[in-house]
Amino acid sequence: RLIEDLNLTYRLKNDALPIKRNLTSLIPFFKNVIEDFKKNPFSEGYDISFVSKEEHIEFALDEAWFRRILENLLGNAVKHNDKGTEIQVLLEQTKNHISLKVKDNGKGMDEETITHLFNRYYRGTNTKDSSAGTGLGLAIAKELVHLHNGTIHVNSRMNMGTVITILFEKQ
Repeated sequence: RLIEDLNLTYRLKNDALPIKRNLTSLIPFFKNVIEDFKKNPFSEGYDISFVSKEEHIEFALDEAWFRRILENLLGNAVKHNDKGTEIQVLLEQTKNHISLKVKDNGKGMDEETITHLFNRYYRGTNTKDSSAGTGLGLAIAKELVHLHNGTIHVNSRMNMGTVITILFEKQ
């Protein structure tokens, strides 16, 4: 995984990543990615759900790379929280934007972690397991979001959870 992440990081940094965006129905796409993620033994014991008040939202995205964004965000929510944590993926649309939130009621993050969260190789102040992760997941997610002309932000409080929000302008 490290070599794959390093290669992807290099390609992103040098604008050498081909991206093929196709108009995609987001609700079935997200449901599918989340169901696949929940089948992974790694996610066992976490309450992962998808919520959208919308019935249909379309957006042009590269499905493979967008799957990677969502898997990286869900993976971090699982990796840095205890079993039993609720993790919600929320999809909303306004007149001008599509909003994707990955929200948990877990441990939260301190200011230092929030400041460096999207930096390459940063692994957080609450990362105990020295073998888990490359520290590249959220840096990769951020670059992939930018390739889709989106923005990504984090809001977190210690012992209250974290919300990662991705915003895309509607095309």
